[in-house]
Amino acid sequence: MQVCTQSSLVGSAIPCSLFASSLTNWLSFMRIHHLLCGLALALVTLLSNSTLAKDLGQPVHHVYAVFASPDAAAAFASSVPADIFCTEFAPLMQRAMPSSVQSTPSVDVRERLMRTVSVCATRVLPLSTWKEQFDVRFEYPSKPWFLGPNDPRVNDQSYVHTVNATEAWEIQAGNSDVVIGISDAGTDQNHEDLIDNIALNEFEIFDNGVDDDNNGFVDDFAGVNLVWEIDGSNPSSTYGQNHGTQVAGIAGATYNNGIGIAGVGGKCKIFPMKIFAEDEGVFLGWESLLYAAAMHIDIVNCSWGTDVEINVERDIVAFCIESGVTIVAAAGNAGNSSEYSAPLYPAAYPGVTGVAVTWPDDVLVSESSVGAHCDVAAPGHDALTTSNDDGYGNFYLTSSAAPIVSGIAGLVKSKWPFLNSYQVQSILRKSGADIRAVNPSNADMVPVAVRADAALADKNVLSPGLALESFAILDEDGKQVIRTEVGATYQLQMVVRNHIAKGTNLQAIVSLGDNKKDALRVLDSVSNEFDVDGAGTATVHGIAFEVVEHDSERRFFNVEFVSQDKSYRERIQIPITPTPGYATYRTPVSSLTMADNGRIGFADSRVDRRNKGVGMRYGQDNVLYEGGLIAGLLDQELYTCSRGVDFPELRNDFTIVHPFGKFSDYDGRVEIRTTEGADSVVFTVDRSVTPDSATGLFVIEHAMSLQNHLSGPAIGYYLDLDIGEETDENSGVVVFDGIHSTLNEQLVVSAYDAPDEEYVVVAAVAVLKYSHQGHQLQTCIVSNDAGDAETPFGTTDGVSNGERRLAFSSGTKYSEIENVDVGTFVGASWPEATSPQRWYFNSFIVLGVMERGQNYTEKVVDALQNVTVNSTHLAITNQPESELVAVPIRDGSVHLKNIDDASEVLVYDIQGRALSCRWNAGAQGVSIVISSYEAVTPLFITVVNASGSRSFVAFK
Repeated sequence: MQVCTQSSLVGSAIPCSLFASSLTNWLSFMRIHHLLCGLALALVTLLSNSTLAKDLGQPVHHVYAVFASPDAAAAFASSVPADIFCTEFAPLMQRAMPSSVQSTPSVDVRERLMRTVSVCATRVLPLSTWKEQFDVRFEYPSKPWFLGPNDPRVNDQSYVHTVNATEAWEIQAGNSDVVIGISDAGTDQNHEDLIDNIALNEFEIFDNGVDDDNNGFVDDFAGVNLVWEIDGSNPSSTYGQNHGTQVAGIAGATYNNGIGIAGVGGKCKIFPMKIFAEDEGVFLGWESLLYAAAMHIDIVNCSWGTDVEINVERDIVAFCIESGVTIVAAAGNAGNSSEYSAPLYPAAYPGVTGVAVTWPDDVLVSESSVGAHCDVAAPGHDALTTSNDDGYGNFYLTSSAAPIVSGIAGLVKSKWPFLNSYQVQSILRKSGADIRAVNPSNADMVPVAVRADAALADKNVLSPGLALESFAILDEDGKQVIRTEVGATYQLQMVVRNHIAKGTNLQAIVSLGDNKKDALRVLDSVSNEFDVDGAGTATVHGIAFEVVEHDSERRFFNVEFVSQDKSYRERIQIPITPTPGYATYRTPVSSLTMADNGRIGFADSRVDRRNKGVGMRYGQDNVLYEGGLIAGLLDQELYTCSRGVDFPELRNDFTIVHPFGKFSDYDGRVEIRTTEGADSVVFTVDRSVTPDSATGLFVIEHAMSLQNHLSGPAIGYYLDLDIGEETDENSGVVVFDGIHSTLNEQLVVSAYDAPDEEYVVVAAVAVLKYSHQGHQLQTCIVSNDAGDAETPFGTTDGVSNGERRLAFSSGTKYSEIENVDVGTFVGASWPEATSPQRWYFNSFIVLGVMERGQNYTEKVVDALQNVTVNSTHLAITNQPESELVAVPIRDGSVHLKNIDDASEVLVYDIQGRALSCRWNAGAQGVSIVISSYEAVTPLFITVVNASGSRSFVAFK
């Protein structure tokens, strides 16, 4: 009986007898001591119902022939005739040999190898005879046995087996031309299991204190120390915290060297990059990415991150990705409930592969972050790896998960060197295993788990690779909404870009990616069918959902792109806040978030992880660290929602009366309540935002209404500006302060910049017509650093009520500052206002970013002149002097002159509650009979006709 089957390792015919004989000699030759009990194994791959499979009584794909001892295997091998030379076996043995043996084998080694591989059987004994004569048994494991690597502790690397790395190494064991950069706190370059796998910069001379290759870095021969000038360390050494050595071992411990462990990246090289000077607190993560792009490093592992999106870092990441660098980053360890699923950067930047962490059994670790910035998960928890000074130990959380993915990315790049970062990211996602079944409590949030062998399947480069380019929420009329509201139905529209092969008859299947599903309901979960060319885009629509309950927390849609035959699947997540506490407004060049609670830029603080809002942006650059409304009375309390004396915690003094979008897309109202009860209102502040497309600026109109006989009102903002990379080198100057000839009103304009940026932040304040006279405009420029002698006070130690009063009574006294972390107070006050007559106070704040070199003042004036009243309930409007604004209420009625063809009349009280009314329109105007109104006025009236709307304030 002849048993000759097809090998899954090399795709050729290898007899069982040859394998047994070869393996016996090979085990002796390689001195592989980690095989228990000295058992010799023989692997046979059966692709059909062979005689051996029949003898075993069941279909078998991979079979082990297990002999009791090497002597038994040798006796079996000696009985096999050697009358055929099996050339196909030689490449298999050659591939498993160490490189040193391949290059310079001794005569004895060569002869033994050739004698071993030349043994080939044409006939073998029946299975029953094998069992009796040679004391052999047969097993069929779930995974085929693999000849390498010979690293003695590889079997202790649970993550290697979970991600099927041994199977992947059979397909592609890595390429030494592929380099994985280890951007970390430090790496022990001399570790016994790392030293031989470090990529060397051959144009640099080791440890001579010279930048030999003129790339701007000294002694970057076996790694680059980016912080040596800061911490005084040796520029040729990257030794530092243990963290980096642990990361390096998982990704790239030397493969098949008979020492320690094996890196997931196999034969891919690593390159350490030390980015942290611990004693100085300096962290140069951005610089390491730029170095990687300049030196053509293929992959960079970033087991670090921050919860704040940084403009410079975002641009650097985009540049590196476009330069061909694949960036893999830890997704964070903030916990995997949706409340803690805020993005971590750089994992959340487009094109970066973010990694969550699981246990070796694919169960999500409780500390692992999840969310839209998590592309894949990896079994990095409790991972065996290298540690400083030739040690080994276990490593945890997403820091240990990321280098597993970096190693697999290295294998992918080794097989397909032409792939770009987006393509590698897509392959990692679409080849991942669905682990929702083993994560029932996190099934809606857990990403796919990486599988190294599946990532190397040829089908990955033959199917699409989709990435989300943008998404929008549309109302039932197809208009993009600023924010969603309870009870309404919306459409999710996505624009996706294809990075790999053309896709046809594709669809998106959408579900709620969150266990807390009460706030949202998906109505139509399957999108339109769409086709998309390679490197093309497609618009995906047809997904309908309803907002069921109020919920201001970040939630998620799970989006799975599938082909018609289900051969292609790729999953992403899209964040959505069902009823956000903020609205974001945009011009063609900029964007600004206005929060219902009075904050600006972000509705929450950095301490709260900045889930809510985009800041104030020029393109992708955010220039606003924190901003918040300040309003109150100069001789009493100036209330705020920005920092107080207990910074970094923010105050939250205002009560939200109307969120932005309640009456129109552009306005909102807050109020101050000193005590509970109907009579506790001290004042209200209405805010209306006009994004001016022509100038790119935002005009924020404020109407402050006092209820009681109070004096010295003030209103404005505190803004902590962070411009450019070096945020402590910003400058600010008042560029105009006086009566502007075009406006014929007082105007103050200040501008803020950074040395290397091509844009300038503008903050202006104006008080126009129909406001209480006696106003004073306020622009107080400060250094945020506490105790700075150039400005009246600092803000990093908090801001007291006295400091706020000083800022809002100083005019433009502190009007210029350079090379500091700059902040500003901008607004208006009415120091002499004490009468309750006309006790509403109107001002305009103009904010935005524009190109350097423009006439900032004229741009501000243009924006103010372009203001249109968007609110349907604000009392104060920018109307001509001849038109009536304030009107009396007599006997429960209001009469408005010179109003023709009214189609609708709306009446609201001071708290924003709609009041019932009867009205009639005639030739003499509109008469309004108010059937119920509060004793406290004013009332706010809007009259709509064919030409638009007019707003009035009515007094009793």
